[in-house]
Amino acid sequence: MVVDGGSYTATGTGSSAIYCTADIAVNNAELTAKNSEGVCIEGLNKLYMFDSELSSTMPTTKQNENLVWGIIV
Repeated sequence: MVVDGGSYTATGTGSSAIYCTADIAVNNAELTAKNSEGVCIEGLNKLYMFDSELSSTMPTTKQNENLVWGIIV
């Protein structure tokens, strides 16, 4: 998958801005995740990001044991 430009926002709990289950390339995009990590990469997949901005906020809960992260692999 190739994403070229644009602004993308995910707002649900556990909804990453990029949830990578295949090889993905992102160029010149603004990505925001609210209530989740910004990127989740599963398996042997690859994510390439060029000239893009990524931001995320993640609430502290019992499930994540007060650990807050922006990217999970």
